[in-house]
Amino acid sequence: RFAAITGVLASPSIAVTVSEGPARTYPLTVTAPSFTGILSSDPQPEAKPIVITNIGNSASTITDISVSNTDFILAGSGNTVAVGDSINSWNVQPAVGLSAGTHTATITVTYTGGAVATADVSIVITPAAPTGLTGTTTSFAGEFDGKISGTTSAMEYKLSSAPTYSTASDTETTGLSAGTYDVRYAAKTGVMASPSVTVTVSEGPART
Repeated sequence: RFAAITGVLASPSIAVTVSEGPARTYPLTVTAPSFTGILSSDPQPEAKPIVITNIGNSASTITDISVSNTDFILAGSGNTVAVGDSINSWNVQPAVGLSAGTHTATITVTYTGGAVATADVSIVITPAAPTGLTGTTTSFAGEFDGKISGTTSAMEYKLSSAPTYSTASDTETTGLSAGTYDVRYAAKTGVMASPSVTVTVSEGPART
């Protein structure tokens, strides 16, 4: 209303409503990077950024970032994400010396009010191709006494022209005809087969 002044009464009042705005929200989303699969003999992949995005209506404060196991390493800084903004100042990197197989971890971002946002990161490690294999020549042409030395029962072999692999033997694989062979580490649960290497079993002389 209009306030009273000397000689004038206050006016009638009118009601004015001041509505309450929305509740503050702080939700964050986390996007983990993708890592291309590598061989176990490859160097450690470079770190890649994690993208943390604020989809709420108020600035959000990060209080903790963690990863669920030691297969991946976190590093970085930055703890405030403005409304409608993203930060990519935190990185994740596969650890050195991971064994063959699929490695997965969960990245957890804890923020305002103890809320959490998560994302999974993974990488597939394929065994490197076998090394140190040598072929031994057959005694004579047409014989099946050639061999490949340096194999293990975790490997498999086939003539390069054959469609399927057979399980190799520990130390050496014997009873082979002359030819060019593909040898690789066989696939097993959770682990893909390695690339193959070629080993030549030469043919011995013709019998005379």
